[in-house]
Amino acid sequence: VEPGGRKVEMGSGWNLRRGRHELLLELEASNGSKQSTDRKSVDYQYALSVPGVVEIPELNARIEARVVDAGGVPEDERGQLLNVGLVPVEVLVRNWRAGDRYWPAHTSADKKVKELLSDRHAVGVQKKLWPVAVAEGCGLIWMRGFAAPAAFQVPVGATQAIWIREIAA
Repeated sequence: VEPGGRKVEMGSGWNLRRGRHELLLELEASNGSKQSTDRKSVDYQYALSVPGVVEIPELNARIEARVVDAGGVPEDERGQLLNVGLVPVEVLVRNWRAGDRYWPAHTSADKKVKELLSDRHAVGVQKKLWPVAVAEGCGLIWMRGFAAPAAFQVPVGATQAIWIREIAA
């Protein structure tokens, strides 16, 4: 047991550790690093071709990027559309990471993703696994449920757009 009673070694490399609001079962790898069986510690990252689809097992969903007729997208979701001419042919879909920043259109400045998710009352595993799309050299260009960054929004009068969205499995 470590000082303060926060960790119990259970043998065969397994440790039980008390977190702030949970118990974590961890397997200590042969190199001394820890692997938690708690889903909150899972990071994921997958390449997504644009257009294309990628399965995200951690979300039990898939993320789809497709070229759409901008006028055919429901009005309340048009803010999420991306400019066809600016989105690269491949992006990385991953969970947000500490330090990530996002600048949704119609806001005065970029914000930490952590703050944006807190404003939406996302907590726990839902918050940790929240998907974003990263374009090389551009940073985050998509975040589930948020307007596209102003720099990537569809220009007025454009007929086609890229629509990235999560589809439950």
